[in-house]
Formats: sequence, structure tokens, C-alpha cells
Amino acid sequence: MLERFIHYSRAVELPDEPTPEQLAVAKSAVPAAAVRRMTLLGLMVGDALRDHSPREEDTIVYATCFSETRTLERYMEGFPTPSPQLFQTSIHPSAVEQVLIARNLPVDEFYPLAGSTTLVSSALQTALLATTPRVWLIGGEERGTWLRETDQASAHNYAFCLLLTANAEGAIGRISWTTDAQAQAHPETAEEACATGTSVPSLRAFFEDLSRRCPRCMATPEMGRLGIEWFA
Repeated sequence: MLERFIHYSRAVELPDEPTPEQLAVAKSAVPAAAVRRMTLLGLMVGDALRDHSPREEDTIVYATCFSETRTLERYMEGFPTPSPQLFQTSIHPSAVEQVLIARNLPVDEFYPLAGSTTLVSSALQTALLATTPRVWLIGGEERGTWLRETDQASAHNYAFCLLLTANAEGAIGRISWTTDAQAQAHPETAEEACATGTSVPSLRAFFEDLSRRCPRCMATPEMGRLGIEWFA
């Protein structure tokens, strides 16, 4: 079984149309000079990382379904006289890269993941397989407008981050991965671990689990069993 312990968890959510006051709170977590070139998701990731900064020797696993479509929508809505600034923003780095650039933070290992059905399980497995002492699991979405009609954008604004290490001392939770072979060797342990349910959540559902600190077990024939539990 592979496992890592959760030492920091923060979930950030904004309404469909954030107020200036709500945006000001998110903007306050990143340098002012960088704000105008950041996407809404970039600002929310900065807020999720408000009190922490990844180190150069850390690994970052970044998970998103749609890779931020809101700025692209806004740019295209500007035709026939589109905004040059929105064009620059529409070809942005990922949200977590925006924060790293804004804070001038190098990082050793970076794994960007996108998708839907297996995104959460793939992100957790990638974090568990990382070789660095500290791993950041970061993700989120920003709400789209007309692209939502074809299921190419998110219906919500949210972001989250988890700091994972191999050190159990002071941890607030744990994620673990048990292969099918290991589960068959210890069926009583596997059954107990999956007592809270076996569905693989969407990224939004995973965010909601983190927000409420809900335990979850994910099990499929392809990946075995992935679990998240909370100590406090």
C-alpha cells in the first residue's frame, strides 16, 4: 500500500459572478503587478495557497477538466474588435503556473493533468507515486458561459490544494492506494476502508469532499482502491 499524509488543505469557491469585494480578497493573495494577467482560476489557486508557497524541491500535481475556458470565451465575445489583453490572457499558462510565476517560485516536478472520468484517481495516483518528500495536489475550475452548453466548461468557480508528505506526525488526514492484489490478500482491511462508498468522484465532487472533509474510497478493477480519510 502507498500512502501520504495531508498536512494542509484549503478549498476556495466563488459565486457565478463574484463581487468586486470577493475578487479583491482573491487578488490580495498574489502580487498586485501580476493580477491583471491572471485568470479567475489563477486567482483562486493563489487564494488556496495564500499562506503557503511550494518549494523548489517539491512536486506539484495539477488537475483540471477544462483548462480555463472563461478567458477564451471573453476574448471571442469581443469580435470584431477583440481585446489584445484578453488575447494574451486567453493563451495563459495554467492557473498554478500563473501563481508560481507571479511569486517567482521555481518547482522541481510539475505534472499537469486534464480530463474527466479518471482525473481524480489519476491525480491521486500521481501524487502517491511522486518521489519528492513534499507533494502539492492542486486543482479547480472557473465557470464558463456559452461553452457550458456543449459541456466544454465548468458550471462553478472553485479551487483547492493539498500538501502531502510521508510524515504522519501532525497530519490532518491521509490518502492511500491499495492494489487489487493487496486488497485480496487483506479483504477485511479493504472492506473496512471502502465502507464510505466506492464511486470515483468528479473533480467538483472531490472539491466538495475536501470542503467538508468527507472520507471517500474509490475502487475500480483498473486501479484497485484509493482512499482519503481525515483525522481532524
